Formats: sequence, structure tokens, C-alpha cells
Amino acid sequence: MSRPSSVSRADGDNERATTRGRGWAALARIVAVLGSLAVVSWLVVTGSAAVFTATTSSSGNSFTAGDIDLVDDDLGSALFTVADMEPGQTVVDCIQVTYQGSIP
Repeated sequence: MSRPSSVSRADGDNERATTRGRGWAALARIVAVLGSLAVVSWLVVTGSAAVFTATTSSSGNSFTAGDIDLVDDDLGSALFTVADMEPGQTVVDCIQVTYQGSIP
């Protein structure tokens, strides 16, 4: 390919050098961004690792589970038994439930 007569050899070399310089500048920006992301990621990971690895102890703390005990008065039998129940017939019976647990 021939060069226009108004462009000297030095101008063509400068143009190629400028294009190469732009390519290196873009590459440098990409490397800088990726490096920054790596540093920030490392800081986040090492800073938050303490959340998962830190331990503490307190010898004065303790707890026990309470009991919840509901007792009914049916003595383990069915609430009611009806033989030959017919449609519309109603049966009413009551059961008394009391709490005997250790939690107020």
C-alpha cells in the first residue's frame, strides 16, 4: 500500500507509535481495574473471615430447658362413643386440660 505524498515517514511512524501507545494504555487500565478488584476482594474476604472463625466464651452463662406438660382428664379413652348415630343427631362432651409444666 502506498503512502500519500503529504505524509512523511516520520509522521507514519508517529501514528503507529500513538496507536501502540493507546493499546498499552487500554491494557494498563484493564490490568489496573483487575488488580484493584483483586485487592478489594482480598480485603473483604480477610476482613469478614473473623465472622466465621472468631470464638468467645463466658463461663457464667447457662440455661436449662423447661417442661411443658398438658394433661387431660380422659384417662386415655375416646372422648365419646355413639352407636348408630343418625344424621342431625348431636353429641356433646367436655374434656378438661390442665397445664403441669415447669414454665410459668
